[in-house]
Amino acid sequence: MGWKLAAKTYNVPKNTLKRRVQNKNKICKDAEKGFLGGHTPVFSKEIEESLVNHIKDMCDRYFGLTSTDIRRLAFQLAESLKLKHPFSKNNKMAGWQWLQDFLKRNPGLSFRIPEATSLARASAFNKIQIEKYFDSLQIILEKYKFKQNVFAQEGNRYLKKGQRFTVVCAMNAVGNYVPPAMIFPRKYMKQELIDKAPTGTVGYAQENGWMTTEIFLKWLNHFKEYTKPSQDKKILLLLDGHSSHKNIEVLEFAKKNHILLFCFPPHCTHRLQPLDVSLFGPLTIFYNQAIRTWMLQNAGRGITHFQVGEIFNQAYSKAATVGNATSGFKKTGIHPFDPHIFPDWMFAPSKTTDVGPETTISVEARDVAATKSNQATAGTCNIEKDLQ
Repeated sequence: MGWKLAAKTYNVPKNTLKRRVQNKNKICKDAEKGFLGGHTPVFSKEIEESLVNHIKDMCDRYFGLTSTDIRRLAFQLAESLKLKHPFSKNNKMAGWQWLQDFLKRNPGLSFRIPEATSLARASAFNKIQIEKYFDSLQIILEKYKFKQNVFAQEGNRYLKKGQRFTVVCAMNAVGNYVPPAMIFPRKYMKQELIDKAPTGTVGYAQENGWMTTEIFLKWLNHFKEYTKPSQDKKILLLLDGHSSHKNIEVLEFAKKNHILLFCFPPHCTHRLQPLDVSLFGPLTIFYNQAIRTWMLQNAGRGITHFQVGEIFNQAYSKAATVGNATSGFKKTGIHPFDPHIFPDWMFAPSKTTDVGPETTISVEARDVAATKSNQATAGTCNIEKDLQ
């Protein structure tokens, strides 16, 4: 059949048909199915398959990704590979249309709607979910033969009147602590803010006093300096599913510096996170006591960010003990490794939701933990105090 007859018979423009047969089509080759206009994929099949595998791998390690996370990841990937793309450079993420097309091409991925936190905690801490978590953790531990190189990172919030600042802590199962980091809600950092903070403390400035990808990268570097990971001494860092932990730069930094990231299941850190279980409770109590003592000794004065470093130091020195660290890891079944640490009665509130995690990309995890002998746990703590 000639070009004219084929074009007329199948209602296909002659030049279009000719380009395709001669493999001159810029997008499609041979018998490959094409896409129309703006629906043309930004990534090749190989790159998109790698992205899908990455998303599933993140989900297996409980770093579930929201739709916004996926769109940001796509933008970062396209930029890093210097690919031509229609993504927004202002928002630094792919559009909703790209996401919808991406999901249609990859039906193995799906979304689910997050539950309210109180209900989520009751339903998420179910036996099937926890068994899968311990199974995944055991695989990682046995594969890399971790000894004293497991750390956990996490954050805690103190809600008081006044401005807030964030404290990032880290500890391991034998009682070693990475010096904390303090994030202040200001544009520029001043060294005076941490002059009397715990020894080795690092300070960062962020306009809202929150953890961001940029700040987390700085903290990871701080973490690396104290833990000294290497090819022969990899570090396992257990942390939450915060968006700052899922950035491509973060993942590349961790891989390059022999740091493996692993996340707790969503809404389970009240049971699984050593920092939540054994450190942040005493730390909160000691911090409030130190605040009251300072107010009595300095009647008529208000507390500013220039005082909280010293006040936090008093609380941290009492709470950050070897006993609290080892107790946190033991009670969470991380070290010594005990997947049966939790009795059946603890799972009672979740009996109607005994289902394991799906292959979804919207799981939100909040806290972090670690494993084994030198396991450590780290976290952030947002503190608001009366500055009057």
